[in-house]
Amino acid sequence: MTDDLAEQLAVARARARWCHAYLVDLRLIQLIDELLAIVQAHPQDLNWQTYYDDQQELLSDLRDHSERVRRGDGSRLPELKFSLLPTGDLNEIAFSSGWGDAYVRLANEFDDLYTGPASPPRKARR
Repeated sequence: MTDDLAEQLAVARARARWCHAYLVDLRLIQLIDELLAIVQAHPQDLNWQTYYDDQQELLSDLRDHSERVRRGDGSRLPELKFSLLPTGDLNEIAFSSGWGDAYVRLANEFDDLYTGPASPPRKARR
């Protein structure tokens, strides 16, 4: 393989990685926005989870996730993954609020898109 061809191949691979990352980030934004739309559409039953004091706090947290990913900041994705785990706060909210099927679909897709670790949110629990 010539040096010129090897360089072209390296550039093509770098572009492909960038495109893939861009598409993943775009879908993560859409996914979080879909969660936001669901939560905004109806009152949420927060009784079976321990993290959010009220629906406004839940909305604010989801908006923060969305805004961060839009800026290319994935620093809180481990927290979102933790909240989307089975028996996580968003799981409990979804099933007690009647959108369990949408939750399962979105949580599974999130797992496919973000393969990093899960970590508990930083806010002190009640």
